[in-house]
Amino acid sequence: MLHIIEGLPVNAYTCPTIERAWEVLMIHSIDVIFCDDRRYIDLLRAMCSEHRMTQLTVLLSSDDWGDFLEAMRLGVTDVLRGAWQPTDLWNSS
Repeated sequence: MLHIIEGLPVNAYTCPTIERAWEVLMIHSIDVIFCDDRRYIDLLRAMCSEHRMTQLTVLLSSDDWGDFLEAMRLGVTDVLRGAWQPTDLWNSS
């Protein structure tokens, strides 16, 4: 996913931890967050507790329909299921 995003004409930040992601959110204006399926719940909770609702797209590694529905129920903006292609994020036409 990072390889795809780095090829787009956007500023991108990578954060190895939820704590670092939160620091970046406090400093920069972020339009959309891509977060893996293991960490999104903690980030979503932190964002909700501080009323900072940035678009959050979860990158699911499973094909489980229940995981998709749970992410949407919790309030994520969108869900992408791997493997990802550049056209999943950007339509160059």
